[in-house]
Amino acid sequence: MVEEELVQILTRLGLTISQVKVYLGLIGLKQASGKVTAKHSKMARQEVYRVLAELQEKGLVEKIIARPTEFKPVSIEDCLSILIASKKREVSENQKKATILLRKFKKENSNIKSQIQEEDSQFIPIPEREVIKKVKRKIENTRTTLDAITTLNRFSQFIHNVNDECEKALERGVKFRLIINKSDNENSLIHVTKSVPKNPLFNLRYINTSHRVALAIYDKKEVCISISATAAPNETPILMSNNPSLVEIVQSYFETSWLTAMEDTLSVTPQACE
Repeated sequence: MVEEELVQILTRLGLTISQVKVYLGLIGLKQASGKVTAKHSKMARQEVYRVLAELQEKGLVEKIIARPTEFKPVSIEDCLSILIASKKREVSENQKKATILLRKFKKENSNIKSQIQEEDSQFIPIPEREVIKKVKRKIENTRTTLDAITTLNRFSQFIHNVNDECEKALERGVKFRLIINKSDNENSLIHVTKSVPKNPLFNLRYINTSHRVALAIYDKKEVCISISATAAPNETPILMSNNPSLVEIVQSYFETSWLTAMEDTLSVTPQACE
C-alpha cells in the first residue's frame, strides 16, 4: 500500500513509470550495476541504462566508478525534496510564460475587439413617436461631449422636451457645442436662446443660411441624423449609428462647420440632439 502511494506521488512529481521502477529497484538493491538493476526491475538492459542516465540528470541517482559501473540512489526523502523543488521551478516558469502570453493575448484581443466593434456597428432607424424618448436616453448616457447642428425651429421644440436632461448632463461636466441657423427674425432667436439657463460648458454658434442638416454626435462615438432638418422632431424619423466610419465623417463635418460658424453673442445652455 505504501509503495503504491509512493509510486503515485513520484509520478505526480514528474517521474515516468519506467523511472519510478528503476529508482525503487535501486532503493531495494541499495547499489547495483545496470545489469543487476535491469534484472531486478524486469526491464530491458538498454532501457534501464537510458533511464539511469535520466535519473542521474535529475540528481536522483549517483554513478559509482567501479568494475562494473554501479549506481546508487539518493534517499527517498532527498528524492522527494529534489522533485518538489523541481516542480516549484516548473510552476514558476509556467507562471512567467502564462503572464507573458496573457499580455500578448490582451494586446491581440484589443485589436480583435476594435475589429469586432467595426463589424458589429449598427444603423438603427428610430420612428417619429420614439425620437424624443430616444434622445433623452442618449443625453442621459452622454459622459463627455455632445455636438449638434440644428435649425432654430427644431432647437426651440427640443429644448422644452429635454432641458432637464441637458441640465443634468452639464452637472456631470458634459460639454455642449451647438450650431443653429441665424434666423431672419432676430427677436425669435433672442427669445429662444434666453429661454434656457446660462452655463460655461454650453457653447453656441450660428450660421447665416438655413441648412438642411440636423444631427448630433454623442461622446464622439455615436451619431443621430434626422431624416428631415425642417420637420418637427416628433414628425420625422432619425437614424442612430455607432459605425466608426460614419461617426468620423459626421464629426469631421461638424468640426469644419464649427470653425466657420459665428460665435454666440447671447450666452445659452444646451440643446439636446438632433
